[in-house]
Amino acid sequence: MHPEPQAADSVPSAGSQHLALQAVPALKADTAAFYRADTLSTRLLRLLAENKPRALADWVHEEMGICFSPYAYADSARMRCMTAKGLRYLATIPDSTRRWGEQDGTGEPLRLSWNQYRRRFIWDKDYSQLGTRRNAPSNARGNSLLNVYTQFPDAAVVEYHVPGNERYAFMDWGSLYLVYVFRDGRWWLRAIVHDQWTI
Repeated sequence: MHPEPQAADSVPSAGSQHLALQAVPALKADTAAFYRADTLSTRLLRLLAENKPRALADWVHEEMGICFSPYAYADSARMRCMTAKGLRYLATIPDSTRRWGEQDGTGEPLRLSWNQYRRRFIWDKDYSQLGTRRNAPSNARGNSLLNVYTQFPDAAVVEYHVPGNERYAFMDWGSLYLVYVFRDGRWWLRAIVHDQWTI
């Protein structure tokens, strides 16, 4: 299947940003720098909970943009990437559908509105109330390879993890990764990656 051409609000995918990112100091090794991103995550998580993409766009770098991955494997050719302006535009058309990647298991285009995508691949669980915050990947994994740390090598990654319930054989877990890069003297939200049990 051929990937859908990027829309006018798109920016280059994460893979094409690697050289630029490698030129940025690897601040993820700096504990103080990481916790500044960690603190910011609490604020941005609230914006996601309240469904405020326009306010979220204020934390997206105008040149780098933001990418969304519905599954753990952040495929640079299939992730939905957009500019801060594009994210603000989504706030005006929250029920208009667009392609966000491919459906797990079938490979069919994942065409959803912002509201649908948010409910299914961002706020599928109440990460602010139930999630455990950590800066290392959780042990729970489906069949999707988690590559967020290699796709964004100079980023600070904050994971919010909700464990599974024994009633569902612990397979109903979920993780939300907020990916930050440091540029122009501050942290910017570079990607939102969702993870869940996949087949």
